[in-house]
Amino acid sequence: MNTVRRELLRILASIPVGLATTRLFANDAQNVDSRNPSAAYGDSVRYGIYRKNKRIGGHTLSFLTESNKTTVSVESRIKITVLKVPVYRFDYQSVETWKDGMLQEVTASVNDNGDKHTVAAKRSAQSMLLTDRDGNTSQSNVNYTSNHWNINVLQQDVLFNTLTGRANKVELETLGPETLTINKQAIQANHFRYAGDLDTEVWYDNFDRWVMLRFEGKDGSVIEYRSEGFLQ
Repeated sequence: MNTVRRELLRILASIPVGLATTRLFANDAQNVDSRNPSAAYGDSVRYGIYRKNKRIGGHTLSFLTESNKTTVSVESRIKITVLKVPVYRFDYQSVETWKDGMLQEVTASVNDNGDKHTVAAKRSAQSMLLTDRDGNTSQSNVNYTSNHWNINVLQQDVLFNTLTGRANKVELETLGPETLTINKQAIQANHFRYAGDLDTEVWYDNFDRWVMLRFEGKDGSVIEYRSEGFLQ
């Protein structure tokens, strides 16, 4: 991913001095640190989930750091109704355990409109033992999940997909700085697009915090996760 680093440095070099001092993107990742993400996000942060620009659910990240161990809990709930009748539900929960800034294990449970499954990854020596939704196991040198809160995920070419339980190979395209409206406030953010096994767009703010996600749903509609603000 050296090309990604070079592109990020190129973007930083092109930012006017006034914006650069706000650190649109921090290469040293000191703002969001897997050893203590609460320092940037607060103890929890919530995102609204939108389909066709209509709110259909919520997504919450919660952080707990004790000594050298950090636990990241993630919960998503989606409900789509037609004439007030629920026609689709999606419930997701995952727990990540990090030690000294390195992912140790993750377990995720999914209820996709009645289709329930659990996936997991656990560190073993220098690799991770993965268990996919069908119970199949494999080894992979994967260090980050598809939960997006840690900006260092942008340096990776393989991620653990917490919906399928598989290692996803990815390529990253840097789309550059943009102005987003978050909680009725304009903020500067950097826009990226994943290709390969994931087809997703993601944005991070000037404190390295994940602020928005966009992808195409099963029915072809656009789904967006939008930050509802941070505690600091």
